[in-house]
Amino acid sequence: MYFPPAGGGGVQRSLKLAQYLPALGVETHVLAPDDPKWVHRDPELRVPTQAWIHRARYIGPRGRKPAEELRATEGLERALIQAQVTARRLLVPDASVTWNLTAIPAAIRIARREGIDVVITTSPPGSVHFVGAAVQRTSGARWLADLRDQIADAIALGDDATRRPKKRFFARSEARRRLHAAERAIASLLLAAERGLSSSPSEGPA
Repeated sequence: MYFPPAGGGGVQRSLKLAQYLPALGVETHVLAPDDPKWVHRDPELRVPTQAWIHRARYIGPRGRKPAEELRATEGLERALIQAQVTARRLLVPDASVTWNLTAIPAAIRIARREGIDVVITTSPPGSVHFVGAAVQRTSGARWLADLRDQIADAIALGDDATRRPKKRFFARSEARRRLHAAERAIASLLLAAERGLSSSPSEGPA
């Protein structure tokens, strides 16, 4: 999800993978949004030239806090933005889940056309792992889920307090299901132990 033109710390992991895997002789294809509407942008980041970059149209809300969206608005404009913010809070497991509408079909096409052996999905946002699961199921490619941050409790700031327990319950259930579907998962041991997502080699991914 986070890849140039997006900026910030979350971009660096996927960007470096796209730089160093081709240098090691691994044919690398990157699927990223045309514009993730992320709060951070960095036009100076260089997109790797040795990796194949594919873009799927981003369908979803902008990555801004509700307070920032509503600042300096009033009347009808404020009401419309408030409606959009409310709708975004209802999206589970996160507001970026709607990107799957274009990302999943694109990923499946690329995997089949290019004969992809391994697909890596890196989160946040946690909903990006739907893409890996879909490619694994339809193409037979091996799937590695890379958890840079927690996904079980990553509830958006400003979310209505009455909805947080419901979204957290869904996120925990979905995290367990997706991680056990993945062939491998990368996460810190502390994170995995605290969130109840770790498993022995005989039980599932490690």
